[in-house]
Amino acid sequence: IVVDYDGTFQSLVGRIERVANNAGMAYTDHTMIGPGSIVEANGGYLIVDAMNVLRHTGSYDVLKRVMNNGMLKIEDPMSFYGMGSTVPLQPAPIPIKMKVIMIGSLYVWHMLAHYDPEFLQHFELKAEVTSTVDWNTQEAATLAQWTQAYAKSKSLLPLENGALQRIVEHAGRLADSQDKLSTDYASIEPIVQ
Repeated sequence: IVVDYDGTFQSLVGRIERVANNAGMAYTDHTMIGPGSIVEANGGYLIVDAMNVLRHTGSYDVLKRVMNNGMLKIEDPMSFYGMGSTVPLQPAPIPIKMKVIMIGSLYVWHMLAHYDPEFLQHFELKAEVTSTVDWNTQEAATLAQWTQAYAKSKSLLPLENGALQRIVEHAGRLADSQDKLSTDYASIEPIVQ
């Protein structure tokens, strides 16, 4: 299970890095190819945030292409859209077999279902998650684990137990209840950052 919080083209597809030599010319080789979350999720599950994927040019399109043909080509966004590539390498396509879970609001789901005829072919199941859970030891631990995983994915400093407790308390305030915790992680992310 791979979670891609960013949803950028490069975080999904990967990248071909370039290094400038003394003459100012950029060069690259096969050792400078870095996989994205699609390759990392190959054989498993990829979880993406719908709004982040839609926000970044090419991300939704490349995700659909991989789901349609089961192949991923690591390339830059310019060549993806047929505008030529500034990178001389053209790695062979990689066969991909994965399931994609897209997380988003009901509004985004309806919008995609209405405007994209292929959306329901790929995302035929819709699950709604409650916005609150009971405030108990297990749910507080789950929130703390998510917080640590999120902080690690964003290269933030590790959070101490006191900070995790404050985040759980904040989730309680967001739920506007003394016995519930909010599951609106998008509202919790800025606090973690």
